[in-house]
Amino acid sequence: MLHVQNSPEFSVITVREALDVESAQALTGAIANAESLPWPIVVSLADCKYCDSSGLRALMQTKALLGDRLSVVAPLGRSVRRTFEITGLVRTLSPFESIADALAVPALR
Repeated sequence: MLHVQNSPEFSVITVREALDVESAQALTGAIANAESLPWPIVVSLADCKYCDSSGLRALMQTKALLGDRLSVVAPLGRSVRRTFEITGLVRTLSPFESIADALAVPALR
């Protein structure tokens, strides 16, 4: 399940429960809708309990498309963060602990 919040300065896409085949397609669609906007996009996985290979692929494709405009929230101690660490994507995605932390980065503003 996804929740999209757009403001005049940023977009936050929250993924709840799982980032799997179905929700990865929804995430890709939500990002496609937001990519033409000039502000940062944050994908929050703070409430996500599971991420499969299709979810990882969607995040990597989005990172390649948006570059520094994309921030990912995956707090330490969560299973999704552990998946990033095991796969080495923690270096590529550089996950943040919270949405506030992601939006505080000057390069995103």
